[in-house]
Amino acid sequence: MVQIPLEFPAHTVPFTSLALLQSSPPYPTHPDDIKEWIINSNPRSVASTICMGTCRVPGGVYNWCMSNFKPILESRIGQLLRTRGLKLATAESCTGGLLADHITDVPGSSDYFVGGVVAYAYEAKVALLQVSWGTLRLYGAVSRETVIEMARGVRTTLGADIGISVSGIAGPGGGMPEKPVGTTWIGLSARDGDWARNYVWDGDRRTNKELSAQAALQFALDYLNKKLENG
Repeated sequence: MVQIPLEFPAHTVPFTSLALLQSSPPYPTHPDDIKEWIINSNPRSVASTICMGTCRVPGGVYNWCMSNFKPILESRIGQLLRTRGLKLATAESCTGGLLADHITDVPGSSDYFVGGVVAYAYEAKVALLQVSWGTLRLYGAVSRETVIEMARGVRTTLGADIGISVSGIAGPGGGMPEKPVGTTWIGLSARDGDWARNYVWDGDRRTNKELSAQAALQFALDYLNKKLENG
């Protein structure tokens, strides 16, 4: 079993660890080669993973797998936040605190993680995160507009430099034709702008929650690495 660190663009696979069941070289090491392996392989051939399935994103349908190795994303985010003296806060709906759990898995995360809010109901989003009723009624909880207000609200409420939010339909019920099960929006708010990303996962409830948390971590890392366009 090997672990290969990656940094995929957001439109391909938003994870930084891939476990391959291969006992001898050569292993694919270039992101393009690994992406091709992901696209063409059967995810059931990959073992010792947390999740297996597909992710529909702009540009195609990709098989994905996540290994249960050391939390690379969380550690790298923590290092960058600590070095720059920045504070992070989270606002979660469908992930139910899973994002904050990942962040606080890193020892010393209190240096940069202010805290998180789990706001499941509309009323909680309004009361705790300053999301407007107008936004919720017009666009719904799972929307670009709502996650941006959630991220902005938790950032300002908790006095953080960066706020990141997640809202989605984890399943198995709750889907609609325009927002099928697995639809997830992730928002990020900082002093220099607001951003949002959209995904449609194709796993079970637990898988979709884990994928959303991992995608949110990748979003934060991309921001810290200055890979986002101006918000």
